Amino acid sequence: MHDLMAVLIVGIITLGIYRLFELYARRKERILMVEKFAENAKPVDLDLSLLFFKKRQPIYSTWALKISLLMIGIGLGAIIAFFIQYAMIGDLLTQAHDNWDIRRNLDGFKETIYFSCVAMFGGIGLLTAYLIELKQQNNDRK
Repeated sequence: MHDLMAVLIVGIITLGIYRLFELYARRKERILMVEKFAENAKPVDLDLSLLFFKKRQPIYSTWALKISLLMIGIGLGAIIAFFIQYAMIGDLLTQAHDNWDIRRNLDGFKETIYFSCVAMFGGIGLLTAYLIELKQQNNDRK
């Protein structure tokens, strides 16, 4: 379990650094877009009467969907990993109580099962969120 904690901590720190750089990059892009628009736009080009009659696209907040399906996938992965562990090595753990070499190998096996199931089902949750968003976008276009 301690190996998994190290991976999670490194992942969280990496994600934080990535988001920080992304924030500054997007800010610069927005400033450049506003400056470019200000240079090219003329007051005559803007027809404000048409802005009120245009059909506006609904704005979906999909971060909640992504996070919730990711958490459901992680939880499902942990539960399935527990059942796999219990089915495969449950009896070996009770038999190998005094043998530390077998217990150490089984602990590594348990960590591998948990990490792989959590990653797999978390990915399936994110894929499900993507498919739901795609379906919503297709329904909005019709």
